[in-house]
Amino acid sequence: MNVTFNARKEFKGFTYEAKFETKSKVTGILGASGSGKSMTLNMIAGLLNPDFGKIELNGKVLFDADNKVSLKPQARRTGFMFQNYALFPNMTVGQNIAFGIYLKREEKEEIILQMLKYINLEGYKNRYPSQLSGGQRQRVALARILASKPDILLLDEPFSALDEYLRTQMVSQTLETIEGLDIPVLFVSHSRDEIFRMCDDVIIMSKGNLISHGNKVETFDAPSSYEALVLTGCKNISPAKKVAAKKIYALDWGIELECEKEVKDDVKYAGIRAHNIRLGECAQENAFDCRISRIFEENFEMIVMAAIGDDKNMSEVMIRLSKKKWADSVAQNKINRISIEAKNILCV
Repeated sequence: MNVTFNARKEFKGFTYEAKFETKSKVTGILGASGSGKSMTLNMIAGLLNPDFGKIELNGKVLFDADNKVSLKPQARRTGFMFQNYALFPNMTVGQNIAFGIYLKREEKEEIILQMLKYINLEGYKNRYPSQLSGGQRQRVALARILASKPDILLLDEPFSALDEYLRTQMVSQTLETIEGLDIPVLFVSHSRDEIFRMCDDVIIMSKGNLISHGNKVETFDAPSSYEALVLTGCKNISPAKKVAAKKIYALDWGIELECEKEVKDDVKYAGIRAHNIRLGECAQENAFDCRISRIFEENFEMIVMAAIGDDKNMSEVMIRLSKKKWADSVAQNKINRISIEAKNILCV
């Protein structure tokens, strides 16, 4: 399983440019709206051609600007699942699955039954899309794609129309469905949680450019840019400058922070994830006085906004902690100090 992608395309006021190679089973593409995520899938599928570049799938050239190669979409054998699933409302589930398969009736029927069993919808063959739930329609769309035996599966935010409960179920079911496939999968999403659950590698895109590409754990543990910090969910970000080999000054918070690793000379930002800030029980390193300014209660956590020091011009930091830890801190009257372990300071 190997996807090699190198593409550039000029638009009015916007330049798309991305280059990557992945051998992972499931590669995620994470980014905000308009970052170029779906455009990447469209270029692989042949729905949009780059101005320059080359795209290969398992050694098969799909597009090569220099040699004037551009295979038609049907010749690329890509299985593309769109956000709305694109099922035909006037066709039954069985007819939708068999659409585009040019075989004898008996062979078609066998494929339909195989796919229905694969997606756990046996007995739904004669139903119409309007008679299905959102999750069932999603599975039928996936079965239709897999029935054509594609060389790659392209998933363009397939869970975006589902509610949170169903979305969690469908992520799990989709993982089970694609587990037995011997083809690469590219999964586009703006949800970092979905990306982390579904994918092995993560590509981060911003404003038409590829910002980073790497293992998902490394990408989330050590973001390489401001955009990556934001997209991986870091809530506390401040402009920063290096003041010593392992020390930075965070301008928005007015504090010096000890870091675990040596700081690069060109560091620009410091990031701290909200769940990595300790309240009350503080470590010796990076410990500061604070003032609690606002508190928000969620189902299972408390969000605490705290100002560091006495300077009212400094930005607050967000702290996420369990309700029990918050209650214990309040009971012990230990809400006037915070600390951050050096290993949890993210420098980019």
